[in-house]
Amino acid sequence: MIFKLNEKNESNLYVRAFNETTNERGNVVDQVRNYFYNELGYSFTMPFYILAEIFGRGVQDLHYGQQHPSFRIFDVFIGAPGSGRYLNFREKQRLCSDCGLLMVPVLHVGFYSKEIIEEYTTGNEFISGDYNPPPNVQRDSVHMREGIVITPLVERQDDEIGRVILKSVSEDYLLRRGNTTEYN
Repeated sequence: MIFKLNEKNESNLYVRAFNETTNERGNVVDQVRNYFYNELGYSFTMPFYILAEIFGRGVQDLHYGQQHPSFRIFDVFIGAPGSGRYLNFREKQRLCSDCGLLMVPVLHVGFYSKEIIEEYTTGNEFISGDYNPPPNVQRDSVHMREGIVITPLVERQDDEIGRVILKSVSEDYLLRRGNTTEYN
């Protein structure tokens, strides 16, 4: 889904989470615009797209210890659809660092293997900050991991699948009880 940051969409959960995110330097929307247009010298007419996970209370049944909707960036596209490009991993890191944004947790950087995918697909999430609470502590802020996304450090295309980006979804997440999202 794509939502424009405009008046018509201002009450949308996704737009609201992005617009309401601030840091010590102010609104992050303005910081990202400044980064692309002033720091990198892109034309003000060049569109950019921030792709992010939205989470917190009111988004779905898993809230990751967040009382309000929050977001973490997982991808950035700059340019017109069909002629633009996705940022490489290091470019995304720099954007997030320079603008005070958070990326989704990076669990592993290294060579691809089926064993590594299986190891990281399940387990506890890494957002709430309380990954392995003691057994006698209530675990209401810790959830199962929804899954992982696998991307190369440098963007590339494959003849069979197109853009190289894969997702491995946790069986625990798919089979959980009371699975609600912002759509139901």
